[in-house]
Amino acid sequence: DAFELKSQELKHSAGLEGGTELTTQAEVDVVQQLSIELTAEVETFQKSCTELLAPKATEMKLPALPVEIKKSWSEYAQKMTRVKMDAMMTVNKSRAAAGKVAENAKKAVLAEAKERFREKLKDIMAPVEAVEAAISKVEALMEPLRKNRASDARLPLCNEVEEAITAGRATPA
Repeated sequence: DAFELKSQELKHSAGLEGGTELTTQAEVDVVQQLSIELTAEVETFQKSCTELLAPKATEMKLPALPVEIKKSWSEYAQKMTRVKMDAMMTVNKSRAAAGKVAENAKKAVLAEAKERFREKLKDIMAPVEAVEAAISKVEALMEPLRKNRASDARLPLCNEVEEAITAGRATPA
């Protein structure tokens, strides 16, 4: 009975019986602790069953033993196996539910880190974009200087380029 109660408690704590799903680390910790306890109970139960059935195994094979007794022992052994398997399935499902919560928490942390990274990237890129605009303007102004023109025609262009360079340097970086 205590064994089945522990299994029911784990099912309820892990939200396997229509209860609420695990959401907090405290709930996950409780489920993990109950899983450990139930696993220990299963091992103890298995050991007790083995101690109970092993000495009777040769006796159960005797042809003189009534069929009803063999049948009841067989049913008992099957029930023990079924109870053990159900408990281990509960443990595995509970651990999976706890793992899902941990995975969701990691995803949330990752999403938050990505968002912070995007914000920092925007902060970093804003001055770069302003400087790129200033550089593009200077490059556009310098284009006519590459052509062979008279030096007196170049002087106003050089002054424009110089002003654009000065304005570009004044751009906050």
